[in-house]
Amino acid sequence: MERARIQIISSYRETYKEINSLIAADLSGTEIKMTGRLISKAEKLDVLKGDGEINDKVYFR
Repeated sequence: MERARIQIISSYRETYKEINSLIAADLSGTEIKMTGRLISKAEKLDVLKGDGEINDKVYFR
C-alpha cells in the first residue's frame, strides 16, 4: 500500500514536474502527517528530491 501511494505521488510529479505535500496528501488519500512520512521515505529512496523550507517545500526529480 505504501509503495502504491509513493508511485501515485511519483506519477503526478512526472507529469507536473513538482509536487507539494498538500497535493500529495490529496492524491494519496492520506492525512498530511502520513504524507510527510511517505515523502520522507521517497526522498531516502531517491524517488523525490525536496527544495525549500519546511512549510514551502516542493518536491521534484
